Amino acid sequence: EYVESLSLDKPDITIRPATTPGGQGPEAGFQKVVFWNPTEGFENDNGHAFLLGPNTSNTVVGRPREFTQLANGSIVPTRLPFGGGMARSEFDPEAVFLPMCNIAYTNLDSMTRTQRGLAGYLGDELAIEFWSRSIDDYAVRTMNSLASVSHCKITSQNGFGGGLFVEGDDDATSFVNCNVVDTYSGGVTNDGHPVHAVLIHGGNPSFSGCSVARNTAGVGGIIHQSGGTGVWSGSVIGGYRYDDMNNAPVSDGIYVMVDGAAPSFHGCTFRCNLSRFGTVYFDSSDNQDHEFVLFSETAFLENMTVSSQYGAVAWCVDELPGRSPLVVFDLCRWFNDLNDQGTESGSLRWEKDVHSNYFPSYRILRDLSSSRLKANASPYGAGASDGTMTADLNGDGVVDGVDLTILLATWGG
Repeated sequence: EYVESLSLDKPDITIRPATTPGGQGPEAGFQKVVFWNPTEGFENDNGHAFLLGPNTSNTVVGRPREFTQLANGSIVPTRLPFGGGMARSEFDPEAVFLPMCNIAYTNLDSMTRTQRGLAGYLGDELAIEFWSRSIDDYAVRTMNSLASVSHCKITSQNGFGGGLFVEGDDDATSFVNCNVVDTYSGGVTNDGHPVHAVLIHGGNPSFSGCSVARNTAGVGGIIHQSGGTGVWSGSVIGGYRYDDMNNAPVSDGIYVMVDGAAPSFHGCTFRCNLSRFGTVYFDSSDNQDHEFVLFSETAFLENMTVSSQYGAVAWCVDELPGRSPLVVFDLCRWFNDLNDQGTESGSLRWEKDVHSNYFPSYRILRDLSSSRLKANASPYGAGASDGTMTADLNGDGVVDGVDLTILLATWGG
């Protein structure tokens, strides 16, 4: 099914794909649905395929929540209707309601296909996709939204277009297990704002278990944040192979933070990205002393800059040289052997991977490491991403559903 240029500004709404016709239960998955922005016709110039407005409290787009709270306060596992055999749909009078999720899952094999937001019986394709289809358009736009967008693919078609535009000081949209992939953006404007794979203009959005991979950008970065805060957790920016890399060789950074932006990152991975100055480019001139960027239990692996010398982790600038550092690293892993020249012959990556005019160049909480961190790397708390075993992607010493979520975020495109 295809849906064109939908705007949603209502609370307490869940928009989900229908379950697969004839499905006996949650292993049948969902039907495939694509939201797109038409290039011709009545609504061809509104700049988005899907818009979420400010009156969207308790609204969910994509896979529904694991639990449903009833008006009487009761909280129950979410159930979905399945038509059963003979190709009957969920709208059949004889459809049966079954739990969407296995609430006791331990690994991928014990998660249902509807729990993973997948289409049909086979494969790893997410059921909902959003498409941009011209160079000055976004696939998804939020304006002071309070909604959740869950288990969706956000991409472009026709070879160009942006992915996601988050706008407004009061925006608090949650993105869960969403993949922003295969966008191409050269900085052409949309409603006065440049088009990127992800543009955050103020607000406090959250990204959990998301992937930003295989995107190409001109100036301004793959992810561009102008003001606001926000939280990234368990997300991958880049990929676990070079085919998934984000490519922005003329941009100051992959993730560009300006105008007082101060997001935080927890259990994330930046891997296989190419930028001009730094994987993260942070201009803190408009930040107060308490408005710092925090990377906690986060790994920076095999990122590249054009110089092959500096910025494999970050490039930070401030109009006040010698200022106390506003970039903070807590139990992180740096391994960027592709930037191998350093500030002088034989220098260490600690001298070159963060370039800044702070003093000292960056702030460290729990120690950094160049090796994979195990669960006991700290008295309390897990280690950085990219774990100790091949499939232990979040470094907690256990291969479980969290690792599978990260893997799906990378592969699900």
